[in-house]
Amino acid sequence: MWHDGGPRHRRVTAHLSALVAAPARGSLQAGLKAAQLLAGPHGDALQAAARQAFTEAMSRAALTGAGVALAAALVALILLPARARERTVMTPKLPKPGG
Repeated sequence: MWHDGGPRHRRVTAHLSALVAAPARGSLQAGLKAAQLLAGPHGDALQAAARQAFTEAMSRAALTGAGVALAAALVALILLPARARERTVMTPKLPKPGG
């Protein structure tokens, strides 16, 4: 569910009846369905507002996810060791041939 769609979406849905406006504010699919039921410029405006509200919400979600990923990378960079420790390999001394 998107965050009430922002000022444009509120302005477009303000003239709608509560039966149409509430679902239109609830999801992209409901907003597009409500826009289909409306005729003319009101339907077009509602469709554009619903798409814009969805796009803005997805942009905010993507930026939030990128911020979390960046923070996790910084924590890993700070807390994890720079490189693995070198391991000492013990090789047995073999006798020289003929000796």
